[in-house]
Amino acid sequence: MTPINTARDLEIKTNIQKLIKEWYELKLARINFPFIHGHTAIPVFDKVFDEEELLMLSESCLDFKLTKGRFSRLYEAQMAKFFGIKNIILTISEQMAFHTVFQILSSSDLDSQSLLPGDEIISSPSIPEYIFNRTNITPVFIDIEPDTYNIDASLIQNAINSRTKGIFISHTAGNPSKIDEISEIAKNNGLWLIESCIDAIGSKFDNKYVGTFSDISIFGFGQNQQITTGEGGAVFINNTLFNKVELFSSAMTEMQASIGIAQLRKLPYFIDARKRNFYILLDGLKPFQNAFKLPEIQNKSEPCWAYFPIVIKKQAGFKKNELVKYLEKYNILTSPFLEFSVEKTRWASGKENFDHIANNGFKIGLSPSIGDEAFKYILSKIKEFIVNNE
Repeated sequence: MTPINTARDLEIKTNIQKLIKEWYELKLARINFPFIHGHTAIPVFDKVFDEEELLMLSESCLDFKLTKGRFSRLYEAQMAKFFGIKNIILTISEQMAFHTVFQILSSSDLDSQSLLPGDEIISSPSIPEYIFNRTNITPVFIDIEPDTYNIDASLIQNAINSRTKGIFISHTAGNPSKIDEISEIAKNNGLWLIESCIDAIGSKFDNKYVGTFSDISIFGFGQNQQITTGEGGAVFINNTLFNKVELFSSAMTEMQASIGIAQLRKLPYFIDARKRNFYILLDGLKPFQNAFKLPEIQNKSEPCWAYFPIVIKKQAGFKKNELVKYLEKYNILTSPFLEFSVEKTRWASGKENFDHIANNGFKIGLSPSIGDEAFKYILSKIKEFIVNNE
C-alpha cells in the first residue's frame, strides 16, 4: 500500500474510523447491559476489547499485507519492551508455538545438546501430552503440589536419569511455579528449562515476569488467555545458543498482531482487574474451607490469574458435578480444571494430587468483564448450595 498522500485518502480513512467507532458503540459496547441474576451468563473466559482493537484491525485490513509487516514488527518490539527480553517469535497459533520450541530444541545446530528420539523431558502434567506426539521425545510426568497446582519441585531431582534432556513446567492458572528452585535444578544437571506461560501472561515471580527465567518459553493468545489475538502464540528465546538455529515457523498474521498491539496496551489494567477479582472470590470462599481447597500463593509470586480454581475436598459432603450443575442452572459457567488424560502413562512419581484435583476441580471466571454484582451472585449461590447440602 502506498503512503497516504492525498486529502481524499485521509477523508476515506477518517470516515471508516468514524463508522467503526459508531458500530462499536451500537453493537459491541456492553456498558448499557445490566447484570440480571440468573439470566446474564457469567463466563469462564471472555475477550475484553473496545474500539481500539477494531480500529487497529481495520488499519491492518486496509494495508492488506497478510504476512509479517509493520504490525508484527511493532507487536514484537512492544512485547520485548514490556517483558524485558530481546528475542521473540510470533506464531499463528498456540500449538505452533509449542511446535516451534521443539523444532529449536531438536535442531542439529545444537550438536550434543539437541533433543533426539528417545530423550526424555520431565514435565508438569498440566502440559497437554499431545504436544509431544510429533516429537519422538518421551514426557515423564511428576505430581503437582496440592495448593499451587504446579509441578512439585521436590520430586524433580529423583526423576532425572541419563536420558533426561529438559524440564518442562507450567504456571498453572497463572500461579507461578517454584521457578527459582527448578532453575537451579536444571542448571546443576545441564538440562534445558522450558516454561509454558499459556495461563500466565503478566504473572511475576520475584518481581520478574514468568517466561523470562527459562531457556525458552511459550505464550498463547487464544480467547482463553489474559490477552487475545483470536488465535496466536509467541516463543520467548532467552538463550543465545538458539540464535544459530535455522527456523521454519508459521508466523502470526498482520491482523492478529494488530489486535495484539491494542490488547498489550490494556494488559496492566487486565492484571490489576484479575488480581482484584481473584481476591473477591478468595475472601468470599474462605468461610467454606472445610469444603474447598483454595489456591495458595507462594512467597515472591504475583499471579495474573487466568481463572479461579476450586477443588472440592473429600470431606465436603457433595460432589463436584453436583455443585457445577447447580451453578450452571443459574448461568454461572464453569470449566474442568486439569482435565484428566488416561494417556499420561509415564510417571516418575505418584499422582495422587493430580488425580484428586483433576477429578474434583473446576474453574470459575475472573475476566475483567465480570462486575462486582456478578461476583456477589456467584458467592451467594455457592453459599446457598452448601447450606442446602448440610
